[in-house]
Amino acid sequence: MNIVSAIYKDPSLDSNLRLVIVRMIFFEEEQDGQVVDGNSKRSLENVNRWNEQLGGQHDVAVWLTRADIGGPSGYAPVSGACDPTRSCTLNRDEGLTSAFIIAHEVAHVLGLTHDGDQAAGNDCIQDALDGSVMAPMVSATFHRFSWSICSKKEFHTKAAQWPCLRNQPKTGNATHLKSTLQATFSMDEQCRMEFGDGYSLCRTLNLPDPCSHLWCGHVSAPLVCKTKKGPPLEGTECGVNHWCVGGYCVQVDGRRFGFDPVTHNPRDGGWSEWSGWTSCSRTCGFGVTFRSRTCDNPRPAYGGEDCLGKSEEFRICGQVPCPEPMRDFRAQQCARLPYIVPIGGLGHRINNTWLAHEADPSSMKCQLTCVSQETGEVFMSGENLLDGTPCSYDNYDKSICIQGHCHVLGCDGVLDSTVQEDSCGVCGGDNSKCHNITHTFHRKLRRSMTRVAVFPRLARNVWIDVNTDPQGDTKLVIRDRRSRQYSLASPNDLRLKTAGPVPIYGTVTVWTVPSIKEQDTIASVVVEGARFHYERRGNREKLSARGPLLAELVVSVSAEPAALEAGVTVAAQSIYTLHQALFGVGSRYAWQVGGWGPCSKSCGGGRRFKTVACRDTDTGRLVPRRHCSLVAKPPARMERCNLISCDFMWVSADWEQCTSTCGSRGMQEREVFCVHNHTDNNEPPWKHMVDPKRCRVGVKPETTRPCNRVPCPAHWISGNWSQCSASCGHGLETREFRCPAPRGEPFFECGPSPPDEQRPCVGIFSKHDPLCYKSKPCRRDASPYCSLTNLLGHYCVIPEFRKLCCKSCSLTMNMLPE
Repeated sequence: MNIVSAIYKDPSLDSNLRLVIVRMIFFEEEQDGQVVDGNSKRSLENVNRWNEQLGGQHDVAVWLTRADIGGPSGYAPVSGACDPTRSCTLNRDEGLTSAFIIAHEVAHVLGLTHDGDQAAGNDCIQDALDGSVMAPMVSATFHRFSWSICSKKEFHTKAAQWPCLRNQPKTGNATHLKSTLQATFSMDEQCRMEFGDGYSLCRTLNLPDPCSHLWCGHVSAPLVCKTKKGPPLEGTECGVNHWCVGGYCVQVDGRRFGFDPVTHNPRDGGWSEWSGWTSCSRTCGFGVTFRSRTCDNPRPAYGGEDCLGKSEEFRICGQVPCPEPMRDFRAQQCARLPYIVPIGGLGHRINNTWLAHEADPSSMKCQLTCVSQETGEVFMSGENLLDGTPCSYDNYDKSICIQGHCHVLGCDGVLDSTVQEDSCGVCGGDNSKCHNITHTFHRKLRRSMTRVAVFPRLARNVWIDVNTDPQGDTKLVIRDRRSRQYSLASPNDLRLKTAGPVPIYGTVTVWTVPSIKEQDTIASVVVEGARFHYERRGNREKLSARGPLLAELVVSVSAEPAALEAGVTVAAQSIYTLHQALFGVGSRYAWQVGGWGPCSKSCGGGRRFKTVACRDTDTGRLVPRRHCSLVAKPPARMERCNLISCDFMWVSADWEQCTSTCGSRGMQEREVFCVHNHTDNNEPPWKHMVDPKRCRVGVKPETTRPCNRVPCPAHWISGNWSQCSASCGHGLETREFRCPAPRGEPFFECGPSPPDEQRPCVGIFSKHDPLCYKSKPCRRDASPYCSLTNLLGHYCVIPEFRKLCCKSCSLTMNMLPE
């Protein structure tokens, strides 16, 4: 099977098919096999049925037997790949040359047809005559075989029909064999393999070269020799320190080496057609596009010459101006560093912000090198910058990186051109349209951050010289309009040019910097598409960049409290170059001067400034100030304000309406304002009020007082009638009056109390009721008061009085009801 695999690797097939043996089964008894002597059709059906029942993960099965299968030496179902019922080949074992039979039958399973089978669309007749693998009668040998162009076409066309071959076999426990044979089989062993037991090399023939053909004879008839017209295996030992090589017995110097089991003639390589040009590496600016060709038409093999010339070509493309806002292409790549470096390569720095950095060695200009904004550590990724990235921020030409190497590119977009830009960016210009702008600054520091220079967008040849007197704890800071700061004199932020260790490929290195008080400092940092070079010597600092700047930058001096207390004075001079066309160029964003802002003091004399805002001229809306250029910002306009004295007094407003008309909760409120003494009394005081802290608290008028504290009027209401005074006969009902408090108000007053009311009533029992029955009728009164007839109607309702004056009361009251 090693030879079969080598046959499929032959360049004439141009395949990546590899044979992997996943299982071998040996049948020791003849009756265990599936082969029926002389019946190839039934035998093929049997082995495929056996293959289906076998299961497993193999794609193709090979049944190898020395039994008589009838007819040719091999059979196979055509196009049976990936179908367990039709993917087993039946082969007669005829020795090592059976490898070609197996390769032939496996090809049938894959769908390949016989060469010259015109009915199947295969017209490679001559290839069959030359001994191709798919010839109807296999005659290929180790020294003469090939796959026809028809077989190659069918193989690659039908490969899509083999889904089971797409998976990767698990080779973790596999034994990997080399594609070469190590001269393991002697000629005697090869004879036994070819013809069977008892056969060995025929020694009765006086052969001039035993490597031309393998002649074998049986031990029972040593004078009868036969051959299959093929030579011994390549590398077969044919004498002392002699081996068969290319059909000849030759001496090989040095140690024995491996041989491929099949021999091919040298084949020189040939170029394929050029591919189409790739898409441009950049959508704007200078990009690169490639096209390629491969040395596979045909591939060089077995000592053949390689193709001459280049396999790849490139040319400049794009050259379209980048839209606003312009971005630094190298900085964009560093921003994506965590996605470029393999997982774990950045360690705990995976969440750092990575900024562009240019390494100084020329050999490293086109390597992706970035610096951490948080720690100042430099990381050399080992990856190439994307094609079209400028090699350096300092070049006057447009040299760009292509496949990790810097290629000279003129500003005219031509490779190896010497045409350069002048000082203000004119390609091939003579500086006649360039203007140098100089600004000076001299001031005593009063704040922790003081702006000393502003460099506009597209400024070139930027330079600033800053002196501090006396030398204090200060540092220069570069700030873009997005408020990202780049400190240049802090040891943790410096990227050194002349000190520190050399970064190691693929690792992070911290640049070590001596104290700035002990040693002068040289550093560089990339900001908005420009590499700023920084130098500090004593109390003098210099900053320069080639440019152009992709955005407006502000240079400020940061001072510690000690420097402010020491009264440090800063003197600075800045210079930059700008093309004349950039002067007065209209921008979408413009400064707009508004009204006066608030006064810094409410009295005693303050200052106020004209307000300035940034407006989008296209939409008319106000936008953040960073959109407008600081260079074009109008000068501040200031005036004195609130020159009045700082004497203040309390002024009271009128009392508001009382919260209640009566009761105990009525309150009144009024506002009290702190105003200047000279306030016009004819105007509302709130128009002149100031912070109440300016007036004396002790003399502040009251802001609340009670009001309408009089009793609230209440009303008498009658209660329910009482129960009748008599249970038997006539009686009286009475009811009382009460004066409840108004809701939620305990402070109230009621009028004179009305008298109780009464009305006659009848008891609830009949005079015949046992409760009302009298065993001894009343005969006479028992008290002289009973003669007071005018009182009887009023007092007879009282049981005790009625009992005392029973006679008079009985005459006065009506008879009891029946």
